[in-house]
Amino acid sequence: MLYTTAARRGNKNRVMEEVLRCATINNAKILRREDKIGTIDKGKIADMVVFT
Repeated sequence: MLYTTAARRGNKNRVMEEVLRCATINNAKILRREDKIGTIDKGKIADMVVFT
């Protein structure tokens, strides 16, 4: 819903970045695990799914 509402306003790219942050690093910070998860970096645990 957040994506579709903002996309109608023309902020599609900015919203996608925010949605990605909400699904990755923000959740890792909440869990206090940003040292091991939340971003794609060397030495971190990662599961990655790409939808097209």
